[in-house]
Amino acid sequence: MPPTLGDTLRLHGSAAALDSLMAVNWLAGMRDHVTLGHILPVPAAASPVCVRRKQVKSNPAKEREQLMRRKGISEAEALRLIPDDKAKWLDLPYLTLESQSTGQRFLLFIAQQAATQAASGEFNAYALSQTATLPAF
Repeated sequence: MPPTLGDTLRLHGSAAALDSLMAVNWLAGMRDHVTLGHILPVPAAASPVCVRRKQVKSNPAKEREQLMRRKGISEAEALRLIPDDKAKWLDLPYLTLESQSTGQRFLLFIAQQAATQAASGEFNAYALSQTATLPAF
């Protein structure tokens, strides 16, 4: 069975920020499908983890197009260098998303790794960070 993201989504933030979020109707259409808990502090024994996007070159056709453009080689030569069986797949949980800029669907693979200590940092539009950690509990 492929790995999954699990069945619990935790939102991290200050009590004020979480109260403010819950005051708007961001769960419209989903309230019948979720169970909301109360805002709770992070347990003292929670250990830090890094949750990051993991990208892989999984589209041989796109790689061939880039190679032909960069090197000026023929389609046959590009197919010889990058056959269809070169596609890579990660054994990680993922989300299927749609790009807002191109409208194309893509897989966003999520990798979680234990960290030795908590670290602050910026989070991107997917709520992932290259530097910040989250508490795992």
